[in-house]
Amino acid sequence: MHRFRSSFSIFRLRVVSVIVCLKFIIFPIGIFFLLRGTLSWHYQTVVIAIALLLSVIALSIITWALSRGTRCPLCHVATFGNSGCSKNSKARKLFGSYALYAAIFILFRGRFRCPYCNEPVALELRKSIVKLRAR
Repeated sequence: MHRFRSSFSIFRLRVVSVIVCLKFIIFPIGIFFLLRGTLSWHYQTVVIAIALLLSVIALSIITWALSRGTRCPLCHVATFGNSGCSKNSKARKLFGSYALYAAIFILFRGRFRCPYCNEPVALELRKSIVKLRAR
């Protein structure tokens, strides 16, 4: 299992994972409110829906900015970024998203499989770095 060099990388991965999960929760709720508001001609519901969908766009921009530094320790490809690299054929999806699958595992298991190289990655520091910091 591969490990990270810095604790800031681990922190950044966890923050991006929370944001990715929030996006996948907020987006269907925003679509639901938009459909409900337009079908019932309720102005305030449409405004809430537009605010939710705009927040998804803002969260996407934040994810893009933060995910540039979240790289797999083995293949050095941005885990949550769209680098144009091909995904591994054995990489798994959750609701059609590789990022959501990785985010759920990061938050609940403390590890994940890189969608590009399909190698297991632990959210821990390398042992040599931990020994150096203890001195």
